[in-house]
This record gives sequence, C-alpha cells and structure tokens, in this order.
Amino acid sequence: MLKLSGRFLIAALFLAGCGRSPVNVVTQEQVASPQKSEANQKTVPNENAEVAASQGVGEVQANEFDSKPLVDEAVAKKNGNKEDPSPKEGLPKANATSSQPPKPAVVQPTAEQLARWNRPAFDPLLLLSMREGNKFGFVSCIAGTPDGKSIVTGGNKVAIWSLSGNEPAHLFLDLTNGGKERSIKSIAVSPDGKWFAAGDSEGELHIWNIEDRKERIAKKILTNDIIEIAISTDSAEIAVTSYDGEVSIWSPDTLQSKMRFKTNENSLKRLLYLSPNRLVAAAQSMTLWDTSTGKKEETLSPGGYNYELARSADNKSFVLGDKEGLKVLDASTRKILSTVRGDFGTNGLIELSPDSKYIAIAGDARILIVEVGNGEVVQAIDNSGWGIVGLSWLPQSNLLTVVKVDGSIRLWGRAKQDETSTFQAIHKPLEPPTSAASSPPYAEQVRQTIDLRSFPRLPGSIPSASDTFMAFYETTASVEEAKLYYRYMLGQSGWLESAINPLTPDYLTFTKNGCTLWVGVTKGSPNTTVNLVSSAIYDLKQTPKFDGAPTEVVLEDNNNLLYKTKTSLLEIETNLLQKFGDAGWTAYARLNTSHRDEPDSRLLEFLRNGMVLMVSVRGLPNEPGLFMLQYSKKMESNAIPIPRDSGFVEFSGATEPLLVANTAMSLDETKDFYHKEMTAQGWLPRELGGATDKDSRWLPYFRGQQDILIGLVSRPNRSGTLVRIGKDLERSSWQLAKAKPAAESKEASVGIEAADFPILNESKNAKMDSEAKSIELQIKGAPLSSVAELYTKELKGLGWTAKEGGINDAEYLFLTFTKGRVELALRGRIAEGNAIVNIQGDGLLWTKPLPGGKQRVSYEAWLRQNQKTASMHWLNEFKTEMQKLP
Repeated sequence: MLKLSGRFLIAALFLAGCGRSPVNVVTQEQVASPQKSEANQKTVPNENAEVAASQGVGEVQANEFDSKPLVDEAVAKKNGNKEDPSPKEGLPKANATSSQPPKPAVVQPTAEQLARWNRPAFDPLLLLSMREGNKFGFVSCIAGTPDGKSIVTGGNKVAIWSLSGNEPAHLFLDLTNGGKERSIKSIAVSPDGKWFAAGDSEGELHIWNIEDRKERIAKKILTNDIIEIAISTDSAEIAVTSYDGEVSIWSPDTLQSKMRFKTNENSLKRLLYLSPNRLVAAAQSMTLWDTSTGKKEETLSPGGYNYELARSADNKSFVLGDKEGLKVLDASTRKILSTVRGDFGTNGLIELSPDSKYIAIAGDARILIVEVGNGEVVQAIDNSGWGIVGLSWLPQSNLLTVVKVDGSIRLWGRAKQDETSTFQAIHKPLEPPTSAASSPPYAEQVRQTIDLRSFPRLPGSIPSASDTFMAFYETTASVEEAKLYYRYMLGQSGWLESAINPLTPDYLTFTKNGCTLWVGVTKGSPNTTVNLVSSAIYDLKQTPKFDGAPTEVVLEDNNNLLYKTKTSLLEIETNLLQKFGDAGWTAYARLNTSHRDEPDSRLLEFLRNGMVLMVSVRGLPNEPGLFMLQYSKKMESNAIPIPRDSGFVEFSGATEPLLVANTAMSLDETKDFYHKEMTAQGWLPRELGGATDKDSRWLPYFRGQQDILIGLVSRPNRSGTLVRIGKDLERSSWQLAKAKPAAESKEASVGIEAADFPILNESKNAKMDSEAKSIELQIKGAPLSSVAELYTKELKGLGWTAKEGGINDAEYLFLTFTKGRVELALRGRIAEGNAIVNIQGDGLLWTKPLPGGKQRVSYEAWLRQNQKTASMHWLNEFKTEMQKLP
C-alpha cells in the first residue's frame, strides 16, 4: 500500500520555491508499480478543526495509483465530468480521516533555551526619502561625511547632498559638457570631515574642501582610471590604485608621491586603512601592508577573490569577506571577533552601522541587514532596476543611504528617528491576505507577513539556500529542540499551529493572516535539517480541472490536487489553457529559459496576482492515453500585473520582473490599468523617467529599492498595445527578436541544415529539437574516441575544420568545428555503455523541413515556431493543425 509522504510535499514546495519543475508527489514508477513503493512512507499531514476551513490538508492514504477503470460515463455526465463523489476501489477519497489528529503538546522552553534563543529586538528600516538624482547624470560612487549630515556623489558630476534637501547643496564638478567621455570612478571623505578626494577615468585626482566648497588641488597621478581611493585614519595620506595591482601613496595637501608598491595580486579592487600606516588590499587574497615601507605584513584571508571591506565608525574593528562569509576583526590585533556565515557574494558593498551592531550588505538583487552578534539576517530589502553603487550608514542620524546608478538616492531608517525628525515612511503596508479570498494574494502581502530570509533561525545554523518564501538550513540542535524552537518563536509572532498528523510527526504547519508556513524538521547525518516554505492560503480545489473526458481524483484538498484521465495530450493542454484563462489565470512561457517539449508530458504554468500554479501532465508507463495531472503552487516574489485579456505571455520573475504581453486595450486604457494595479500592490509613480508620445507610454514606478519601467507601445494598425517590462528583451523574446542583418544571414547560410546533418549510428535516427536548436543521438557500444574520429572525418569532408584543444577522454567529449564564421559544438558522454552525442551551434540551420515532417508540439513551441504573438487567440488554429498530424 502506498502512502503520501510529508517529505514529498516539502520537496515539491522547495523546488517550486526555486522556480523549478514540481516534483511528483508520487513518481511514475510508483503509479505503474505500487508494489515498488515504500510501505512505511508517511502521509500528507492533516490540519486541526480550527484551521481546516482555511487550510485543510486531509490525511490521505492511496492504496494503489494504478490504471483502474475511470469513472462511469453516466456518473461523469451527471457530475459534469467532475471528480467522482464515490471513487472506485483503490482510489483515495479526498479529506478522508479515520479520527481527529491530536493537538500539539504544549511544552515550554527552559530558561537555558530561552537565553540561547534570545534575539535582540530590531525595528525594520523603512524607506523615508527618495531623491531623484538622475537629472544630474549617472552615479558610480558615493561617500558619507563623518558628521552624518551629507553624502558626496560622483559620476558624470561631483555633488554634495544634505539630508534635508531634494537638490544638491553644491555642484563641484560637471564632466558632461567636455566633449569627451570622462567620469569620476572613486570617492572618499577624510575621517576628519574636512575634505574629500575624487579620482576620474583619466587618472586625475581632485581634492575639495567640504566647508568652503573650494578645490584644494587637482593633479594627474595615473595613466588610467583611479578605481579606488582610501584615506588614512589620521587624514594624513591617500592610497589609490588602478587595474595594474599597484598601490600609490600621496600627500593630501600637495599630491606628492610618498610610496609605490606592487601587491602582486590579481584583480586588486578595494583598499581600506586600519590605522595611519596600515592598509588592507582586497584582491585575490586580503593582505595588510605598511604604507611607510611598502612591505606586506600579513595575509588576512587567503584566496577567494573576496572584496568586501568596511571599517567601524570608531576605527576599532573592521569587516572583511572570505569563503566562510564575513568576519569582524579587531583593527589593532586582527583577532576575529565574530563570523557571519552565509553566501553574501564576493563583490558586494558592506557598511557597519554607527554602533557596529549591524552590517548592511548590498548586492545586485538585494540589501541584507545582518546582526553582528549572532550572524542572523534581520531584514532583506529587494532591489531591481538599476544597480546599487553606493552604501553609507550615516552617524548620528543612523540613516542608511543607498544610491543607484541612475543617481536616485534613498534614505532608510526608523519612521521616527528622534523628536525633531520630519521623516515619514513613504510606503503604507498592504492589507494582509485573507483565507477566504477567491483569488490569490499579491506576493508583497505574504512577504509582509513573513519573509523567510529574515525570520529567526536556530543559533549556529548553517544556511543552505533561501529566498523570500523558502529556506533550508542545518543545525546541531535535536529534532525535538528544533520543533520546540519554531513552536515558541512562531507562537510569539502570532502564528497558530495546526494539529499534528501522527503519520508525519516531523512536519509542522502554522497559519497567520491568510498565510501558511510549513516547517519540516528531519534528522540528517550528522545535523538536523530544517526546511521552511511559506505561501498564501489558497484552495486548490477551486482551480479549473480538465473536463474534456472522465476523470478520477487521486488526491484533492486545499494544497494538493492529483487526478488522472484517459484522452489525448493535445485535448488536455488546450482544454486547460482555455479553462484557466476563463478563470483569470494567465499562461506563460519563461523568458531567458530554453524550451524543450517532451512527447508524453507537459508542464503548464499560470500566473495570477502573486501566485504561480504549475500543472504537470505526464503519461503513465505502459498505458497509452492515460495521463496523471498534478497541481502545485508557489508564490512569485517578482510577479507583475498582466491585462486579463492577454491570455498567454512571456514572463520571468527569476531576478526581477520581465514581461512581454499583448492586450486589446488602447494605450491610455492600458496606462490606466497599470496605474490602478501597481498602486494596489504598493508601487508609487516616479517623478522622472517617464515619457509619452503618439505611439507609446513609459511608466516608471518604485517600491523600496525596486524600480520598474513599464513600456506600452501601440501595435500595428492600432490593434491594441504591446506591454514590455525589463531590459534586453530582444535577446530572449521570440516576439521581439530582431531579424539578423542580411550580411549576417548570408554568413550563416554556410552552415549545415539539421535535416542534412550526418547521423552516424546504425539506426540513422536522432532526436532533432528545433526549439533547443540541438541534435541528440546514441551510438551503441562506441567509445568517445571513435565518435570523435568519426565526426572529425565526416565533417572535414563537408568543409568543417576542427578547432585545436577541446576535451577528448573516456568520459567526456567536447569538440568545436568551424566553417567561415559559424561553429558547431559536439559534446559526448557515456551512458550505460553507449555514446550519447549532442550537436549545437549557430552553424546548425533549421530552415529545411526535418525528417518525418512536422511533429506534435506544445502550444508554446507552436507559437515560437510560427512567430505568433503570445495570445490565446491562436489556440483553435493550433489545435486544428495538431489534430491533422499523424
């Protein structure tokens, strides 16, 4: 007898949270051969009565998922082809329970546990001010003044900004009108607060007084960009570097050279003074130098190309990055004070708070605020749009200043810094989702309830992976203590625990504000593994189901839906696309992701508000025409509003929102739609960056550190509006792909048609994938060396030349062939004694019909192949064409 495991569900939720295809709760092999399944697998946990109405995961035991007869047609017609209210023998009845599961036992933590679990209170930073600086040109670097009252920005211009002004207090330098591409690359303010230095792309160093705004001196000191400047703690000398790994030391008053030395390190990028003559250089390794002698004193962190460096406001400690994470060291003794473990990147900007209790870490996609004492992330701030170029935690005001490439300046802090503060939070929190909602909530609503990047973890935890709605880590705590920890911490935060399912004792479920949190705690070797997945309470029972043929429900509750039907894959796909569209869901193809159809399966993805619903359709082994349909859901943190009539779009939320969509609405109607929907999700219009003309509208919005520009373009003949969001869409969208220039197309014609490619196996058959632009074949019993010899000889006869180098060994083959300016890449591997050969490259042409004629493909592949606009408009044409194929 097969039982559904809670671990299967956690795995599915984890992979869904990572944006990967869902894992089947039950594998195909288990469906076909239930006797192979583990007899002691656990079941999906059941909820208690208090939360059953909002969450309701029923205890289900499936005896066999075999090919038993489908529901009687008379019953199917009576029920409108919905699930059979009396499933056949061997099929589980949804939400069936044998008895009420026990409620969780209430155990209080010990005093010792509470002491270890104690976490200092942290009031999250709020966005208090947003200054539009891009009218002054782009920005590449910033520095805050020691008094915490101003910041200096550099890029096209050099300017100083006060906390109270929306315009620069003074413009020191303007490089936009020189007729020459020249910009400021680095800036540093002296620790005494009296002056600052700026280095430009021509190797010139400028020094200005802060009080009287006058330039002290300017001098060309290098022949290339001054990429980094550091000023000694006594403000008595300046260290600069360029791309050659050399450090030069200069006097700040006359800019006379005091010392030059080579670090002999690759990729020198950051410099930081610990004391008047002690300089840290961040390159291939972190090293400490005596600037008076030019001698290396110590290697602080060997290898790794980590460039994170920051000094405390009192100069007593500093932070550096290495392969373990971030280390806080004593500035005088270099002894390690604490280690903040985690993957924070290697080239991020970091800043210590004025009291040295927190570290702000800025990368391309987010800012993390980390508590130094315990190494935990206490806040995560998402970033999108322009990259972050400057981070400064200002003393006294305790404001975190963040500057982006476009020159925009954002100030983060508490809503009320002090009694005289005039700052107010810019964004108002959204209303939390409700479990009774008929449609999924916005991702921001769930994130406001719980962000798993910053939710407390057991002390000493070892993080594995995390994002807004998913976290995995290991801990030395026991399973029992880990469960107690989350019961206590979540209870303190107002979460309610569901009843324990005795068959899944390691699997806990909590609810709050219309949200669900699953906590999986399992004993590993040697550590305990903790998995957390959050989502909105959304009942999968209300989602559309296939109704074009009789179906049998295998499992159905709020969070799980599994059923099977006997029909064609084409009928299932077209039926579900239509029904989901009618119900308000938008089907999408992923941008920046290769597409590959499988002959007996489909993965359909639908987006609505902040939720993605994935429908996996898989044929069952040895049962032609019998398909299993499995539904899974996840929250999408970068979801974006989509016009209801778009139907089918190109979308990606991997790092930031990308969208190509079509709507029948006019430009102004689409503009009104986005204004309403964006403000409902907490976005606010930006002052700059928008544009309006006869045939387009460009709508800029911001939310926190996130920026988005929505482009609306009139379609030909005024037949509606094209929506485009994101950069470089022409590279990944089939709808926006630009035609190759004639010269380039002519050059590509020297390639070889996939239909004519030599297939050197006995069967003369290969899998030709026009979507992935690849050919894959199998040569039985052939070593890779003979494969290389065969194809080198064959392609040489067709005018192709093998490049030197490559890989040719017993386990892996990688050869490149050229003809003119185009290439073919041949890869090979061994599987079960046979050679699996894959051929790709721009020298492989796909204009000639493939052997065997047209193949049945998915709707997405058909749209791509026929260069159709993404829409549900073509669905009937697609279905008719596919039905005509054998």
